[in-house]
Amino acid sequence: MAIKKGDFISLDYTGKLATTGQVFDLTDEAMAKKVGLFIKNQKYGPVTICIGERQLVSGIDDFLIGKELKEYEVDLEPEQGFGRRIAKLIQLVSAKKFKDHKMNPYPGARLMIDNMPATIRSISGGRILVDFNHELAGKKLHYWLRVNKIVTNKKEQAASLLEKFMPATDFTVSLNDKVLTIKLKNKERYESVVNATKTNTQRLIKDIKTVKFE
Repeated sequence: MAIKKGDFISLDYTGKLATTGQVFDLTDEAMAKKVGLFIKNQKYGPVTICIGERQLVSGIDDFLIGKELKEYEVDLEPEQGFGRRIAKLIQLVSAKKFKDHKMNPYPGARLMIDNMPATIRSISGGRILVDFNHELAGKKLHYWLRVNKIVTNKKEQAASLLEKFMPATDFTVSLNDKVLTIKLKNKERYESVVNATKTNTQRLIKDIKTVKFE
């Protein structure tokens, strides 16, 4: 069965820098511990993605369309991964701004600045060179992929969309007569993503007519 745009698939993967072989993302817990990327309480194992929605990098979606359920390896150019580095996203920022926000910048630090992730490149006097490019921008990537199955269960599909915004422990999903009910442990905490989640769920999952949050 060939994969097509709009399919939900169960996927295992390992992402590496093509030039050095350094692992930067993966689904296997044992390997995460081996390469020093293990994060406590993070969910490991296959992920479910919707092909065409760019839920990983765009090059993976494009590569998998038309493929079968098996293992693959693929090399991706920067444009297919995290994009090329953009010079205007590297900016000099006054040290006073960091002081006002009680931040302690140092070269290599990853910080949130104006709600954007950034890397501190250098510090000189009262000016700090800040890079707002993705930390992997401009890098060629190599992925190992294993497509386990096409996910057709509507509840599993809905749960996979929700997990892009919140931990699986924070919600439950039920489906009855084309009505999907999502129970949130803390609706106020996720109020900002409720409408987006509702829209995406109805757009991407066939036969779901109504989405309710409780």
